[in-house]
Amino acid sequence: MKLKHGVLWNSQSGEAVGLADDMLDLKSVMKRLLSDEGDVVEPAVYVNQWRYIAIRAKKTEGWMCSFFFNNGSLTGDTLLRQFDYVTMCCESIGSKVYGLVLDAGGNNSKFARLLRNNQSLDEQATWVDEELCYTKNMFDPIR
Repeated sequence: MKLKHGVLWNSQSGEAVGLADDMLDLKSVMKRLLSDEGDVVEPAVYVNQWRYIAIRAKKTEGWMCSFFFNNGSLTGDTLLRQFDYVTMCCESIGSKVYGLVLDAGGNNSKFARLLRNNQSLDEQATWVDEELCYTKNMFDPIR
């Protein structure tokens, strides 16, 4: 999800660090904020959201369980670390994770391959083998 312009996020700390009138000011403000250390961090303009959906017999409810700011460049490895973190957080409070839904964006295909232990899918196949539809649960590996 793209963030509104004008909010400066430090993608390393996840904190809002300032406001700018327009995107042209964004880089100059970031350089000024970080000039003490000489490091220039690209402003985060996207947020990767993780949503938990609980399906029950009477109703379905969902909530945002975590989000990570980024500058538009998310690798499959980063997505895997985020997934592991979100899974551990949900499971540690008793919300069991049984599935995952992805859109077709960015490096989700690399992330899905990492979940399959780097096994690629056959491009000619019309059906995916069942063992490629599962991944190890970080909280409860036997599940």
